[in-house]
Amino acid sequence: MVNLCPNCHTVNPGANAFCVNCGTRIALATGGSQPFSNPTPHLPVQTINRVRSVNMALVFGVGVSLLIIIALLAAIILLLSGANKPQPTAFASVPTVAATTAPALPSVPISTGVIQATAGETPAALTNNSQVSQADLATVTALLPVPTATLPPTPTQPPTPMPPTATSLPLTPTALPPTAVPTATPLPPSSTPLPPPASPAFPYQVDVYGNYKINGATYGLDWKGPYLATGGDDKIVRVWDDQGNRPFILRDQSSLIPSVSWAGDSRRLAAIGEDGTIFIWDLNNGTQPIFKQTDNIGKIDCLAFSPDGTQLAIGTMSGEVRILDTHNNQVSVLSGGTKAARMVAWSPDGSAVAAAYFDKTVRIWNTSDHTLRATLTGHTDLVLAVAWSPDGSRVVSGGEDNTIRIWNAHNGQQLNQINDHTHWVRGLAWSPNGRLIVSASYDGTVRFWQAGTMQPAAQVLSLPGRGVSVVFHPDGRLAIVGDNGNAQGPGNITTLLLARINLQS
Repeated sequence: MVNLCPNCHTVNPGANAFCVNCGTRIALATGGSQPFSNPTPHLPVQTINRVRSVNMALVFGVGVSLLIIIALLAAIILLLSGANKPQPTAFASVPTVAATTAPALPSVPISTGVIQATAGETPAALTNNSQVSQADLATVTALLPVPTATLPPTPTQPPTPMPPTATSLPLTPTALPPTAVPTATPLPPSSTPLPPPASPAFPYQVDVYGNYKINGATYGLDWKGPYLATGGDDKIVRVWDDQGNRPFILRDQSSLIPSVSWAGDSRRLAAIGEDGTIFIWDLNNGTQPIFKQTDNIGKIDCLAFSPDGTQLAIGTMSGEVRILDTHNNQVSVLSGGTKAARMVAWSPDGSAVAAAYFDKTVRIWNTSDHTLRATLTGHTDLVLAVAWSPDGSRVVSGGEDNTIRIWNAHNGQQLNQINDHTHWVRGLAWSPNGRLIVSASYDGTVRFWQAGTMQPAAQVLSLPGRGVSVVFHPDGRLAIVGDNGNAQGPGNITTLLLARINLQS
């Protein structure tokens, strides 16, 4: 059954008393109708219905918002009230132990924000306090010591073995080896000085037993028999004994003395002046020279007696090497050098003479026929020093290229080279037993080398100035001359050292 609205003619279900469109009252059963009283007849009924729907939605939204705010406030209050309560301490699980009597704990106040409890009280003693809540009681109970008691052993059930699979891993892991913890070595007390670092081991030890000072620069140096001779820029030849005494002072020279040399008999001494004057003294005849000769050969820088004492080799600034026969004063000339001969040295058997030249070479002549045996080339600057090995098979040289070079004395082939010095190599000596080579350098050091390998043989010896010259006594003792590097004259102080070189045990 349907009803027709008399106002808007909308078909309404029969059960409706009002029109679903305009709200007009519809008469039921009889078909009559009664107009609906519109409180706002000037507005359409549809607009009124929409306003009512909006109002209901707003009321609903406000109510929901109020509920949310109330819930948030309640949560904040709960959080603030709970922040004042201490949280129970989490303890790690402990294995079961035998029952023991717990020691009495000191009385420590525990604040819960509601009550004051003392460690040692039981929960039962706190239940009489009307202000204790169940939560507070639980908190205090957790903080109080728990009396220990013997707990029944927990039955241990064997683990159920897993069925083997093709890729199953071993159930028992491989135990790792224990890690060794290094034990720290305690440091010595600060008052105890630490020992110095160990120096490298050397086969030889140098012991200096004499240290003497000479005014002026010293260039010439030679040592045979009981006496040592020096010559320098003060135009004096000094003769020293082993105790540093000077029994002879030879003063007849008119210019500085660059070189001195003893004859094999250790009695005759030769010296040469830079002006070309040659002197020979026989110490058995006093301080007057037994031979004095000046040749017009210009400046002379070096001389050396032959091992038998019958000849003198003289190096000149022109590059010639002259051989003077001391018996008949005959002179032979060994030519070939293009610049000054800085040092001359006889082979131990007297069959050859080696000369170091400013043209960067070393030349070796045979003395029997005065022919050139070999020219040693390799130095890159002036050669200043040369010495023979005791067996006459090798020659060592040094110069302004800061190097030491070992040569084959027969064919001139270079055998070895040392570059350890940082300044000119000014003096060289080969020990009488053939095992050591000693070098003196302007870098202020004296170095000792094993002749076979040219490895260091002893600790480096430091001088107060420049190393100038070194010479071995036939018994193996060593004489060293160094100066302070000042210009010629009294301002230059020469240091003369006497040393023994001992094989370390």
